[in-house]
Amino acid sequence: MKNFVLFFISFVFIGCSSIKNFNTFSKQIYKAQKVEKDCGVYPKLSFESRKKVIDRIDFINYSNDTVYCLESYYTETGEYYSAIWTKKGTVEFKVYQNNLEYGQKFFIKRLYKMIEEWDLPTIQKAEKESGGMLGGAMMMGAIITLDNGNFKMDCIQFKEFFNIGLDK
Repeated sequence: MKNFVLFFISFVFIGCSSIKNFNTFSKQIYKAQKVEKDCGVYPKLSFESRKKVIDRIDFINYSNDTVYCLESYYTETGEYYSAIWTKKGTVEFKVYQNNLEYGQKFFIKRLYKMIEEWDLPTIQKAEKESGGMLGGAMMMGAIITLDNGNFKMDCIQFKEFFNIGLDK
Protein backbone atom coordinates (compact mmCIF):
# COMPACT_ATOMS: atom_id res chain seq x y z
CA MET A 1 0.00 0.00 0.00
CA LYS A 2 1.35 3.37 -0.99
CA ASN A 3 2.10 5.88 1.70
CA PHE A 4 1.07 9.40 0.98
CA VAL A 5 1.86 12.72 2.52
CA LEU A 6 -0.71 15.45 2.85
CA PHE A 7 -0.07 18.67 4.67
CA PHE A 8 -2.64 21.41 5.11
CA ILE A 9 -1.61 24.65 6.71
CA SER A 10 -3.56 27.87 7.22
CA PHE A 11 -2.05 31.27 7.96
CA VAL A 12 -3.82 34.52 8.74
CA PHE A 13 -1.88 37.76 8.87
CA ILE A 14 -4.14 40.56 10.06
CA GLY A 15 -2.94 44.12 10.14
CA CYS A 16 0.30 43.28 8.37
CA SER A 17 1.88 45.84 6.13
CA SER A 18 -0.63 46.89 3.54
CA ILE A 19 -0.38 44.89 0.34
CA LYS A 20 -0.35 47.29 -2.60
CA ASN A 21 1.71 45.48 -5.23
CA PHE A 22 3.06 42.09 -6.26
CA ASN A 23 6.37 42.64 -4.46
CA THR A 24 4.74 43.05 -1.02
CA PHE A 25 2.26 40.26 -1.85
CA SER A 26 5.14 37.91 -2.71
CA LYS A 27 6.93 38.83 0.54
CA GLN A 28 3.79 37.87 2.51
CA ILE A 29 3.74 34.47 0.78
CA TYR A 30 7.42 34.00 1.61
CA LYS A 31 6.82 34.89 5.29
CA ALA A 32 3.96 32.38 5.48
CA GLN A 33 6.07 29.67 3.84
CA LYS A 34 8.97 30.30 6.23
CA VAL A 35 6.71 29.95 9.28
CA GLU A 36 5.76 26.40 8.33
CA LYS A 37 8.22 24.36 6.26
CA ASP A 38 5.43 22.21 4.79
CA CYS A 39 3.85 25.21 3.07
CA GLY A 40 6.06 25.42 0.04
CA VAL A 41 8.40 23.38 -2.07
CA TYR A 42 11.40 25.67 -1.53
CA PRO A 43 10.26 29.06 -0.14
CA LYS A 44 13.46 30.98 -1.03
CA LEU A 45 13.50 29.59 -4.58
CA SER A 46 9.79 30.39 -4.92
CA PHE A 47 10.33 33.95 -3.72
CA GLU A 48 13.30 34.57 -6.04
CA SER A 49 11.39 33.09 -8.99
CA ARG A 50 8.29 35.21 -8.35
CA LYS A 51 10.45 38.36 -8.46
CA LYS A 52 11.24 37.53 -12.11
CA VAL A 53 7.57 37.68 -13.19
CA ILE A 54 6.60 40.91 -11.44
CA ASP A 55 5.99 42.66 -14.79
CA ARG A 56 3.40 40.02 -15.83
CA ILE A 57 1.29 40.13 -12.66
CA ASP A 58 -1.17 42.95 -13.33
CA PHE A 59 -4.44 41.14 -12.67
CA ILE A 60 -4.50 40.93 -8.84
CA ASN A 61 -6.77 43.28 -6.89
CA TYR A 62 -4.70 43.74 -3.71
CA SER A 63 -7.66 45.18 -1.79
CA ASN A 64 -10.04 42.28 -2.34
CA ASP A 65 -9.20 39.15 -4.35
CA THR A 66 -8.61 35.41 -4.22
CA VAL A 67 -5.30 34.23 -5.65
CA TYR A 68 -4.40 30.62 -6.43
CA CYS A 69 -0.88 29.17 -6.68
CA LEU A 70 0.70 25.90 -7.72
CA GLU A 71 4.38 25.10 -7.63
CA SER A 72 6.67 22.13 -8.02
CA TYR A 73 10.40 21.56 -8.00
CA TYR A 74 12.27 18.68 -9.59
CA THR A 75 15.42 18.09 -7.56
CA GLU A 76 16.84 15.78 -10.26
CA THR A 77 16.83 18.51 -12.94
CA GLY A 78 16.64 21.73 -10.93
CA GLU A 79 13.46 22.82 -12.74
CA TYR A 80 10.95 24.94 -10.81
CA TYR A 81 7.39 25.35 -12.15
CA SER A 82 4.77 27.80 -10.92
CA ALA A 83 1.30 29.05 -11.77
CA ILE A 84 -0.34 32.11 -10.21
CA TRP A 85 -3.90 32.99 -11.16
CA THR A 86 -7.13 34.74 -10.30
CA LYS A 87 -10.44 34.86 -12.14
CA LYS A 88 -8.98 37.76 -14.20
CA GLY A 89 -5.65 36.33 -15.34
CA THR A 90 -2.94 33.69 -15.15
CA VAL A 91 0.85 33.55 -15.30
CA GLU A 92 2.63 30.22 -15.65
CA PHE A 93 6.39 29.94 -15.76
CA LYS A 94 9.38 27.67 -15.41
CA VAL A 95 12.81 28.55 -14.05
CA TYR A 96 15.74 26.36 -15.05
CA GLN A 97 19.41 27.29 -14.56
CA ASN A 98 18.29 30.82 -13.68
CA ASN A 99 16.48 31.20 -17.04
CA LEU A 100 12.81 32.16 -17.03
CA GLU A 101 10.39 30.66 -19.55
CA TYR A 102 6.70 31.51 -19.74
CA GLY A 103 4.33 28.77 -20.79
CA GLN A 104 0.90 27.27 -20.43
CA LYS A 105 -0.52 24.14 -18.90
CA PHE A 106 2.53 23.10 -16.89
CA PHE A 107 0.12 21.36 -14.51
CA ILE A 108 -2.76 18.99 -15.23
CA LYS A 109 -6.10 20.68 -15.91
CA ARG A 110 -8.09 19.06 -13.11
CA LEU A 111 -5.52 20.18 -10.52
CA TYR A 112 -6.35 23.84 -11.19
CA LYS A 113 -10.02 23.09 -10.49
CA MET A 114 -9.16 21.19 -7.28
CA ILE A 115 -7.17 24.17 -6.01
CA GLU A 116 -9.87 26.69 -6.97
CA GLU A 117 -12.53 24.63 -5.18
CA TRP A 118 -10.07 23.84 -2.36
CA ASP A 119 -11.05 20.19 -2.71
CA LEU A 120 -8.57 18.60 -0.30
CA PRO A 121 -10.26 15.15 -0.18
CA THR A 122 -10.02 14.82 -3.98
CA ILE A 123 -6.36 15.91 -3.97
CA GLN A 124 -5.65 13.38 -1.21
CA LYS A 125 -7.44 10.61 -3.13
CA ALA A 126 -5.63 11.41 -6.41
CA GLU A 127 -2.28 11.46 -4.61
CA LYS A 128 -3.00 8.09 -2.98
CA GLU A 129 -4.11 6.50 -6.27
CA SER A 130 -1.45 7.86 -8.62
CA GLY A 131 1.04 10.01 -6.71
CA GLY A 132 4.71 9.75 -7.56
CA MET A 133 4.17 8.26 -11.02
CA LEU A 134 6.04 11.11 -12.76
CA GLY A 135 9.10 11.05 -10.55
CA GLY A 136 7.38 11.97 -7.33
CA ALA A 137 8.01 15.72 -7.27
CA MET A 138 6.54 17.46 -4.25
CA MET A 139 3.97 20.10 -5.08
CA MET A 140 2.37 22.95 -3.20
CA GLY A 141 -1.06 24.41 -3.82
CA ALA A 142 -2.33 27.56 -2.13
CA ILE A 143 -5.40 29.72 -1.95
CA ILE A 144 -4.74 33.26 -0.78
CA THR A 145 -7.47 35.65 0.27
CA LEU A 146 -6.85 39.40 0.28
CA ASP A 147 -9.51 41.35 2.15
CA ASN A 148 -9.01 45.02 3.09
CA GLY A 149 -5.33 44.61 3.96
CA ASN A 150 -5.73 41.20 5.56
CA PHE A 151 -3.80 38.27 4.10
CA LYS A 152 -4.96 34.68 4.61
CA MET A 153 -3.12 31.76 3.03
CA ASP A 154 -4.16 28.11 3.12
CA CYS A 155 -1.76 25.64 1.57
CA ILE A 156 -1.37 21.97 0.91
CA GLN A 157 1.73 19.99 0.03
CA PHE A 158 1.39 16.71 -1.86
CA LYS A 159 3.13 14.35 -4.28
CA GLU A 160 2.65 15.06 -7.95
CA PHE A 161 0.02 12.79 -9.48
CA PHE A 162 -1.07 11.81 -12.97
CA ASN A 163 -3.78 9.45 -14.24
CA ILE A 164 -3.63 8.71 -17.98
CA GLY A 165 -7.39 8.12 -18.07
CA LEU A 166 -8.20 11.52 -16.56
CA ASP A 167 -5.25 13.72 -17.51
CA LYS A 168 -4.79 13.21 -21.27
